[in-house]
Parts: sequence; C-alpha cells; structure tokens
Amino acid sequence: MVYDMTEPVDLLLPRDDGSAYPYTALQIHGILLVVILTFIAVSICGLRVYSRNVTGTFGRDDWLICAATVRTPSIKTPTVRD
Repeated sequence: MVYDMTEPVDLLLPRDDGSAYPYTALQIHGILLVVILTFIAVSICGLRVYSRNVTGTFGRDDWLICAATVRTPSIKTPTVRD
C-alpha cells in the first residue's frame, strides 16, 4: 500500500468545525525530524558541558556552544498557521 504524503492528515485533535487540519504527512515527518534532531543536539551539548566541567576546562568556546544550542531551536522551529 502506497500512502500519498501530500494528502491532508487528521492526526491531531479534531477542529470544532469538523474540518481537517491542513497538514500533510510530509509536514508531520518534518516537524518530528526537527524535534528529534534538536533533542540530540541539546543532549550532546549537555554531555560536552558535563565533560568540560569534570575536567575543569570549561571555557569561552563552551559558552558560545551553549548559546548557539539554546538559540538554534528558536530559529528552526516551524510555525503552524490556521
């Protein structure tokens, strides 16, 4: 069975007026990809901070990495419009 990735998908809560959400399966996969990769990036940054604190070598470059990690999800987070 082949699923058309461009067809609207009603995976979320139904709307009050009964109409389908304007999402396609491809958009939902894209949102999941953004969430999963952001989680991986934050986890790796956390491990880096932990290892640098344990070894006592936490420096300016680590502060920049932390700032970039915090800033990146706000840039790439998709917005959903009605």
